[in-house]
Amino acid sequence: MKLGDVIGFSGHDWQSHVINMATLGIPFWSISHVGIVGPAGDNKALYEATTSLPSHPCLLTGRVDGVKAVDLESRIDAYEGSVWRYPLARPLYSHECKRLSDLLKAVIGTSYDWRDAFRSNSVFRFVEQWPRPSCVRELFCSELVTYCLNQIGLFPTQNVSKWSPNALMRKLRKGVVKKAVRLK
Repeated sequence: MKLGDVIGFSGHDWQSHVINMATLGIPFWSISHVGIVGPAGDNKALYEATTSLPSHPCLLTGRVDGVKAVDLESRIDAYEGSVWRYPLARPLYSHECKRLSDLLKAVIGTSYDWRDAFRSNSVFRFVEQWPRPSCVRELFCSELVTYCLNQIGLFPTQNVSKWSPNALMRKLRKGVVKKAVRLK
């Protein structure tokens, strides 16, 4: 795993199915959650924005919800569903790695963004999000990944809040990330 790689999840629970159906995905196959690989001391961690996962508290703050850094291996092993790694199309330059690290440290502990998570679904995405500016006071999973990739210059977008996990991954596969590698 390298810094900036995107990890995609496709769960076997009802929440994943609802997310997939609302974002024009296929249950059991399409992406319902994403995170990004970032630093945690001398190791790498998965940075993600979740509602509440008591079994995976943040390595840095102990929080169970919002933006957190969790142990990458244990998160993947415990996940009930499929997990994919989307390697970046090119390695990050040292200044991009530093910028990504700084961004992730700055957003740790940010609350989960329920409103924009709902608005990013396919029905409301263009109606609700397009005229609204990005807001990163709260973050949901794909909003976090989009924000990071946007701020280091890999994914230009005017609104980081409009991207659902499925829409983001469909767009990233057009040159930002390589073909997915199934991890589980």
